[in-house]
Order: sequence, then C-alpha cells, then structure tokens
Amino acid sequence: MSDRPLIYMPPPAMQAFLSLIAIPMSFLSIIGSYHIIRHARTGNGHSAYRQIMMVSSVCDIIWSAAFVFQPFLSDNSLEFQHEDELWIWSFGNSASCTFLGAMTQFGLSVKFRVKQATFAKILPFLQGFIILWSIGTAATAAAMKRIHPLGPSPGCWVAGDGFCEGNDCDATVLLGWVIGGIPTILMLVCVVVNNLILYCHVRSTVKKGQRRAMESQMELSRYSSRNSSGKRENPPARIRSIDSSDMSVSSTVSQTGEVQSVQGRLSQKSFISRLGRSDGSVFTTSGASVLHQKNSVLRSSEKQWKRVQEVGKQSFLYVGAYLLSFGWTFIINFLDSQNYEFKENAGNFFLPLLVCQSLLLPSMGFFNFCVYFRPKILTISREYPNESRVWWVRRVIYGNAIKPTPASAARPSALIPGSSIPEEPPATLRLNLGGPVAMSSLARGDSSASSVDKRMSKDDCSVIMEGSMEESSRNNFEARSKELQTSNGQQTRER
Repeated sequence: MSDRPLIYMPPPAMQAFLSLIAIPMSFLSIIGSYHIIRHARTGNGHSAYRQIMMVSSVCDIIWSAAFVFQPFLSDNSLEFQHEDELWIWSFGNSASCTFLGAMTQFGLSVKFRVKQATFAKILPFLQGFIILWSIGTAATAAAMKRIHPLGPSPGCWVAGDGFCEGNDCDATVLLGWVIGGIPTILMLVCVVVNNLILYCHVRSTVKKGQRRAMESQMELSRYSSRNSSGKRENPPARIRSIDSSDMSVSSTVSQTGEVQSVQGRLSQKSFISRLGRSDGSVFTTSGASVLHQKNSVLRSSEKQWKRVQEVGKQSFLYVGAYLLSFGWTFIINFLDSQNYEFKENAGNFFLPLLVCQSLLLPSMGFFNFCVYFRPKILTISREYPNESRVWWVRRVIYGNAIKPTPASAARPSALIPGSSIPEEPPATLRLNLGGPVAMSSLARGDSSASSVDKRMSKDDCSVIMEGSMEESSRNNFEARSKELQTSNGQQTRER
C-alpha cells in the first residue's frame, strides 16, 4: 500500500444503510422490468418500441441485480487499500470486483431511447452495437486491470486512487472518460435534443394542419353561401383536402354536378354535415352550420395538440427517469476524477449524493415501468373511476383477468371526452359520433330545400361509419350502428 492521504469513506453506520436500502429498490426495479418484458412479449404487435423496451428491461434486471451485490463483492484486500478504506461487509476479491465492474459498465452503456419509426430497420444493428460496445469496453478495462473499488461509493469500476502511480493514474482517468464519461454526456445531450426536435416538429405539423383545415372550411362555406343565395354553379372538381393527422375530407363530383361521395376521417369531436344536389346545390344550415363547422375544426385541432403534448410528456418522462437514476452516479464519478475524495469535509459533497444514488440508481426498471404503463393506467382510471389505484395497476398488467366490482362497472360518459357533443345527438341526425367516421352520401330531393332540419332517411343520405375506437367501446359502437341502419331501412320501406 502506497503512502498517500486517506480517501473519504462514509461512517460504518451509513455504509450499512446504503448497502441495505438498495436491496428493496433493486427488487422493485426487477419486478417492473419483468412486467415490461411480459407485456412486450405477449402484447399485440412487435414494434421497435416494444423491442427496445424489452432489451432495455433485460439490461435493467442485470444492472439492478448487480447493484445489490456491489457493497458485498467489492475487493477487501489490503494490498492497495488502507483498512479504514474498506467497505463494510465486503468479502470479495479482485476477480469479483472485476466482474462487478464489467456489469456496471454494461448497465451504464445500454441506456438509449429511440423512436420506432426511425430506427425500426436498423434496430438489430443498433442493439448489436450497444451490446458489443458494452462487452468490449468491459473486457478492455478488465484486461488492463483498471477495475478497482470506487472508494467513497460501493462497488467497483474503473478507478485509480491507491491502485496506480504517476502517468498510470492519468491513463486510468482517461479510460474512465472514454468508456463512461463521454458516452454518457453525448447520450444525455442527444436524447434531450432529439426529443425537443421531435416535439417541435409534431407541434408545427399540427399547427399547419389546423391552418389548412380552416382554409378548406372557409372555401366550403363560401361555396355553400353562393349556392344558397340562388347562384347555381357547379362545385370545384375536388374540394381541398383537410389533413391534420386525424382529419381529412375530400369531395368528388361528377361532370353533371352530382356529389358522388364524401369520404373523410374525422376526429371524435368533428362532424361536417353537407348534402349534394343533382343541380349542384348544397344543403347548409346557414350561419349556424358554418359556425359549427369552424368550431369542429378548432376542436379537432385542439384534440390533436393535446395528443402531441401527451407524446412529448411521455418522451420527457423517459428522459427524466434516466437523469433521475444515473445523474447521481455521473456526478460522483466526476468528483472522484477530480480528487474531491481527498479534500477536507468531502462528506459534505459525497454523503447526500451517495444516499440519492443508493435509492434511485437501482430503481431504473421501476421508473420505466411507471412511464411505460402510464397511458394505460390513465385510460383505466377514466373508465373505472371508483376503483382503487392498486386495482388500476393490476388491471393494466393482467388485463381482463382482473374483474371490476359490481358497483364499479365502467360508466360511459354523458359527453365525449373533451367535447361538448353528446354521445346521443339530436333526433334530426341520429348519428353516433363515438369514433372516427367515414361518410358516403348520395343526395336526392327538392332543389328548393335549403336546410337539413328534417330527419334524414336512407333515401336522403346513407351514412357508413367506420374507425378505430377504444376496445372498451368498440362492441357498443358496432351494435348501435347496426340499429341505426335497421331503423333507416324500415323507415324507407314504410315510405
């Protein structure tokens, strides 16, 4: 053992606390990672996002399990360490310390967040590179005999204090920055910047879609106003398409001026009512209809913007979970590289950081579990507001195997979420606006009519609804659609 100042070590009681507190947090992380893997393997589809989360969760399990043994398998030999620098309860040797250092390097290197649309094709190569990098750098550090106890913090990684002299210590510090420090900094910067770019891009796309939708609505309202005022003119060959992620409307017109089809994909909160005439005229509900159309576009754009906000929030929660888990270790290793452990009152720097590290570093899998299942938990909480939070989590994990209590069956909301449009609209329309709608209409009737205040039958307008709805309301939607078609058919035969 060389003649050098002693490094800072937490008091024995604090060492025992730090060693024990990491155990339950690691088990929480392992349980959370297991459920992510289970859901990713048994869920519908095999998207890149699910594969990334599954591989990341496997690494979280390895990392959390390794962190539990860090205080116990650390090297307790006195060849390079003073007796006061040994971590309490450590009974390992240089071989076990090298193994722990390799596992630490593996855990620090596999954390990445990518978007499935961008990396779906290169995902196997990306995962292969990350795994090879982790194994390669860990093997290099072990072969160079640079893995030693970390001093103030429990466990082993690339360390030189007390185990090197002169230029050899500089090489050890450089190796730590190359295989750990620089990749971690680049990863943090790239993740934050990429999420900001993605968030701004999607926000700009929604805003552009809103502007195009409003322009198309104004064009439609001007055309309707001209026809209702007595000026007969054929509509344009194709009314401008409205496209704002979940809204697109196009109208195809024949040479005789008859509206053949109106097809669209509308949000839950938008419904544009229009009928074509054989002479090229269009039914409108005058000013009230135009106002309703504009409000529908605004509501749909607002809904899309809320979705963008949720996507951005989900991304930043993943980033926040990573920072919350690994930020403390990065700061501790940085201070260690600057020899802060030799300074007087070093405990003022290290002790709070060590507590945060022992609590949060092994909890990465648990944080990922919370973020991964957060959207589903929010959905379940709205469907079953009277159930407990524990029931919501169990329902999300095990699905329909967890049954609701009889007094807490899912209650359909009186209004569509986030909208002022009731699920049961006025009798003049009789349309279920519960999901995205595709409309196809053929109009016949008296050219002098100028409103749709009368009840529409199959001869006036045939409405076909289709779309993607939540699983909990899909069956109800299909049943009510069949009832609507049957009712319209009976009315047509009676007439």
